[in-house]
Amino acid sequence: KKDYNLYCHYVAGLVGHGLTRLFVASGLEDPSIEKDLGDANEMGLFLQKVNIIRDYYEDILEEVPRMWWPKEIWGLFAPNGELADFKDPANKQESLECLNAMIADATQHIPA
Repeated sequence: KKDYNLYCHYVAGLVGHGLTRLFVASGLEDPSIEKDLGDANEMGLFLQKVNIIRDYYEDILEEVPRMWWPKEIWGLFAPNGELADFKDPANKQESLECLNAMIADATQHIPA
């Protein structure tokens, strides 16, 4: 999951950093929030993971499934160890369990 988190950091966490700095510069936010961008990064990771989860169905239907999920998670649920396993309606339960695990992974980024 380290690579997955790093990917999400670069595509969304850094956006959170930039938006935080923009809001501070515009006077819409207290300047103190710019000192620690941890929450901004975590919210970016959360939102990116939600986007990836949301696109699950269309991504899995690609001829070669286009998935951004870490194998450490989906590999636990794929009956034959392949992403294509989730295309088979017979694997609906496994697909739902995988989605639940992905959602649980995303929620760890919600700031307390």
